[in-house]
Amino acid sequence: MKIIESAGLIKKYQIKLKDMLFFKADKRPEPILTWKSPNGKLKYGVNYISKLNLWGCYISNPHQSFRHWNGYGIGEPISDKPLSTDLTISFPVDERDRNQGGAFVESKNGDILICHSGNIYGGQDLFWDNYKGDELICEYSDGTNKRFAYVANLESANCFREIALFVKQVNMIKRNK
Repeated sequence: MKIIESAGLIKKYQIKLKDMLFFKADKRPEPILTWKSPNGKLKYGVNYISKLNLWGCYISNPHQSFRHWNGYGIGEPISDKPLSTDLTISFPVDERDRNQGGAFVESKNGDILICHSGNIYGGQDLFWDNYKGDELICEYSDGTNKRFAYVANLESANCFREIALFVKQVNMIKRNK
């Protein structure tokens, strides 16, 4: 399995992921997103898929971090109320950046998979010690391998169902730490 490193392809797949979420969503509340940064509060529109009880949003380059930032959570957001992300899946903007939690990976049959490094609040050890899903060993163009958790198939009609299941599993891992 090959990790997609081309900035152009990453951007292409990120736009596809963002657009798919927008068109699947049936509600678009504007909560106040919060995260650990002292300045981490932002009123922002999110996309909510009622049948999956999943919300998500995309922010390009939050806090000058130079990444494609995708926040996800379980539960219906309420406009003007604080909302923390349950999981972020961030993809690199720069082809040399290997520190983001997310990766697009091309499978042997050509599907584009969304994968996660396991780097969650609480740490990678906590994640990998408790993760029950598929682990993938993926390869960079220089031959370096990296372990990822399978999140979803970007090509599948069930992409967001798979993302919702992954977010729920991460929530359980964080709760049981």
